[in-house]
Amino acid sequence: MDISAIEKVLAEQHKELTDRIEGIDQDFKSGRNADSKEQAVEIENEEVLSELLREAKEELAQVNLALQCLKTGHYGTCSECGKEIGSARLKAIPYTTKCINCAT
Repeated sequence: MDISAIEKVLAEQHKELTDRIEGIDQDFKSGRNADSKEQAVEIENEEVLSELLREAKEELAQVNLALQCLKTGHYGTCSECGKEIGSARLKAIPYTTKCINCAT
């Protein structure tokens, strides 16, 4: 397992998620249009943005945990059974904390 490559991928994901969260926060801060028809659309959009924000924050927390595990030497160990997480799984989901058996 190439730790430096994984760390690079996680750092890129961290940046992307942080940027996404900041962008959504800016959308919320921009306020609503004075037109009532536009406000109705904006309210619907806010629901979607809220869900996107929640998902991004959740994924960012997982990425942060994976980066911490890299630093402490616990990266790639299943949080449930303690066995090694397969490299193919880590390549697909570098922030996963569970092996394929425990995840299913």
